[in-house]
Amino acid sequence: MCGIAGILSAEPIDKLEEVVHVFKNALAHRGPDGEEIYLSEDKRVSLVHTRLAIQDLSDCAAQPMFSADRRFVIVFNGEIYNFKELRSSLKKEGEAFSSTSDTEVILKLYKRKGRECLNDLRGMFAFAIWDEQQKELFLARDPFGIKPLYYTVKNGQIAFASEIRALQFVGTEDSDISLAALNEFFLKGSVHEAATILSGIQLLPAASYLTWKEGEIREQKQYWSMKRQSASLLPSEAIKKTREAVLDSVRCHFVSDVPIGVFLSGGIDSTVIAMSAHLLGIKNLNSFTLRFESQSHDEGERARKTAEHLGMRHHEKLITEKEAKNLYTEYLAKIDQPTIDGFNTYCVAKFAREHGMKVILSGLGGDELFGGYASFKKVPKLFSLYQNLGAGGVFGKCLATFSKFSKGRWKRFWEGFSEKPHFYLSYLIFRGLFSRSEAQLLSHAPIEELTDPASGLLFENNAERVAFYETTVYMRDQLLRDNDVMGMACGLEIRVPFVDHVLWQAVSDIPADTRLNSKKILLDAFPEIPEWIKNKPKQGFSFPFDKWDFYEPSAQYKDWVKADAGIACQNWYQSWALSQWENFSQKR
Repeated sequence: MCGIAGILSAEPIDKLEEVVHVFKNALAHRGPDGEEIYLSEDKRVSLVHTRLAIQDLSDCAAQPMFSADRRFVIVFNGEIYNFKELRSSLKKEGEAFSSTSDTEVILKLYKRKGRECLNDLRGMFAFAIWDEQQKELFLARDPFGIKPLYYTVKNGQIAFASEIRALQFVGTEDSDISLAALNEFFLKGSVHEAATILSGIQLLPAASYLTWKEGEIREQKQYWSMKRQSASLLPSEAIKKTREAVLDSVRCHFVSDVPIGVFLSGGIDSTVIAMSAHLLGIKNLNSFTLRFESQSHDEGERARKTAEHLGMRHHEKLITEKEAKNLYTEYLAKIDQPTIDGFNTYCVAKFAREHGMKVILSGLGGDELFGGYASFKKVPKLFSLYQNLGAGGVFGKCLATFSKFSKGRWKRFWEGFSEKPHFYLSYLIFRGLFSRSEAQLLSHAPIEELTDPASGLLFENNAERVAFYETTVYMRDQLLRDNDVMGMACGLEIRVPFVDHVLWQAVSDIPADTRLNSKKILLDAFPEIPEWIKNKPKQGFSFPFDKWDFYEPSAQYKDWVKADAGIACQNWYQSWALSQWENFSQKR
C-alpha cells in the first residue's frame, strides 16, 4: 500500500524536479517507509512512489521498479493476493525474480501479456507502467475500485496521483469546482466516479485501464463487470458455496510480511471475518474496537466477548465527545474530497496504528453482498408507494406540496411525489442528505434530469437493483474512498475480504432472493457465529453524531446558506455536509 503519482508530456517539462518534489510531499503520509522517483533524461517522464512496506520489506521491492531490460517501469499502490501463485507460474515459464514482492509479479506479467495481465490479478490495486520503447503509459485500477487513481490531461500532458490534493498542489489541472459534482455531494454525500469535485480531475473508473501516448489518451476500457449468471442452487449448495468462498477470500487477504489485525464490532460482518481467520488456524490476531458512552451506539461488550471467545488480543478505546472533537480537527486536515463519512474510519485506523499495526481487515462489503441494509426492503416499498399514489401526476404533485412544510428525510419523501416514479430517486430519498431542490439551491448547479447508474441493466428483482446501487454508489463512491484516504492518513492498509471479485463471482449465481435476504445465508454458512451476535438487531459502525455538535459549520456560513438558499441545517448529517464543504472551500 503506497502513494503513486507521475507527470508525463509529449514535450520536455519545465521545472520537472520541483513538480516531483511537490508530489512526494503531498503523498508522504501514504508511504512513511520510503520514497523514490524516476526522472527520464529527456525530462518528459516522471514517476513518484511513497512506500508503506507490506510485502518484501527489503530495498529490493522499492519503487519505481524497472524490468531487467529497463524497458518497463512501474509504480503500484495496493496488494495482489495471489501473487505467490502467479510468481510460481512465471518461474516455471523461465522468469527470474530479484525480489519477493507482488510489484515485480505485475511487471513481469505486463511484459508478457500486456493489458491482459489484469485478468490474472486478484487484489486491490492502482498502478502505472511506462513503456520506454513504445513511449506509452498504462494506468489500471482494480475491479471494485478499492484503490483510487486520479488523473488530469492538459496541453499534451497527463498527470496522475493517488489523491486529488497531489494534483492540486502542482497546478496541473483546472481547479474550478464542478457544480454538477457539488450538487451530487449535497444530494448523497459523495461524488460518483469518474467525476470529482474539481472539473479538471477525473477518477479512472473501477475495473478500467487507460493508455496515453504522444500527448493524448489513446484508449480507455472497462475490463471487468458485475455480470452474473442465474443458477438453480439448492439451499444447501448455496450455503456451502458461500462458506467456501468467504473462507477462501479471508485466506487470501492474510498474505503479508507484517502482522495483520481486524476491526471488530458487535456485528455479523466483522465477526465472520474474525471467525474465518480462527477457522483457518490463524492465531494471536489483534482486534480493535471503539466504544462510546452512548449505549445505543456502543457495541464494545459484544466485540470483547467475541474476541475472548476466539482467543484474540483485543484492544478497545472509549471515544468521548471531547476526544472526538480533537480527532475531528485532525480529520478535517486529512480529507481529500468533501465527504459525509470517513471520521469513524479515521478514529479506529489511528487507534490500530498506535498499536503498531500496518494491515487491518475490515468487514466492509458484507451488507452490500448479502443484503444487510434496511434499504433492501425499504427502497422497493418506497418506489411502490410512489407508483401507487401517482407520483408525478396531479394527485402526486398535490402531495408534493407537503415538502414546503417539512424538513430532513420527510422533505425528501414528500418532494419525491413531484416527479414520475423513479427507482434510483427512491434510493436517493432513502439514502440521501438533502432533497433534489435543496441540493440544487446549495450548489447553484443547473437543473438536470436525474441519471440512473443502473440504466440499461437487467436485474432479477428489486433487491438486486438496490444491491447494485449500494455497491457502486454508496460503497464505491463513499465507503471505499474514505477507507483508503483515512487508512492511509494513518499509515494503515485496510483490506476488505468481502470486496473481492473472485468471491463475488462465486456467490453471484446464488438466486437474489436467497443471497440478499438480510444476511441469512451468511449466518447459515457460519453456524459458529455466537448467539450474542446472531440475535442482535443491525446497528452498524456509527458514532453518536446526533448527540454531538462540534461538527457544525460556522455561524457565518450557516447564515450565508440560509440567506442564499433559504435552507437551515435541520439534522446532524446536513450540518456535517455543510461543515465538510466549508472546510474544503477554505483549504482551496
